[in-house]
Amino acid sequence: MIKAPLNITTSRSQLHPFHIVDSSPWPLVASLGAFFTMFGFGLYLHFYSVGYNVFLVGLVVLVSTMFMWWRDVIREASQGGHHTTYVRKGLRLGMVLFIASEVMLFFAFFWAFFHASLNPTIEIGCVWPPKGIFAINPWHVPFFKYSSISNFWSIYYLSTLCFISGKPWRYFRRYLKYHGISRILHNVTVLWVCFSTF
Repeated sequence: MIKAPLNITTSRSQLHPFHIVDSSPWPLVASLGAFFTMFGFGLYLHFYSVGYNVFLVGLVVLVSTMFMWWRDVIREASQGGHHTTYVRKGLRLGMVLFIASEVMLFFAFFWAFFHASLNPTIEIGCVWPPKGIFAINPWHVPFFKYSSISNFWSIYYLSTLCFISGKPWRYFRRYLKYHGISRILHNVTVLWVCFSTF
C-alpha cells in the first residue's frame, strides 16, 4: 500500500495523495446539452419552427454546465484540498501531453497536404491544385484575418502591461510611439481589403 508523504497537502479524510473524483452529474448534463444544441441547430437548418427553441435550450444548458463544472473544480482545488502536489503534477503532464498530441495532429495534416501537393497522383490529374479547385488569393481575406489577429494581440499585450505595471500612460505612450503608425497603416489596409473584396 502506498502511503502519502508527510510534506504534501491532503484533506483530513484522504489517505493517499491522489484525487479520486466524486460522482458528478455534469458529464451527462453536458452531453445532453451538446446533443440538444446540435439537434436543434439541425432542425433550424431544415426550417422546423421548434428548432431555434431547442437550439437555445441546449446552448443554455451547455453554457450553464460549463460554469457549474468549473465551479466544482475550483472548490475541489481551493476548499477541498484535493489538488495535492501529485495531482498538480498530473494536471500539468496531462496538459503537456494534450498540446503534444495537437502538434502531432497538425503535423499530420501538413504532411498530408505537402505530400499531395508535391506528388499529385493520377486520380487528381497529376496537377496541383486539382482541376476545378481555385486557390484563395492570400492578400485578401487571409491577410485581413491575420492582420486582425495580430492587431488584437498587440492591444491585449498593451492592456496587460498597463494593468500589471500600474503606470498605464507610460506604456500607452510607448505603444503609440513604436506601434502607432503601423496600427494606422493596418486599419487603412483592412478597410482597403474590405472594400475591394466585398
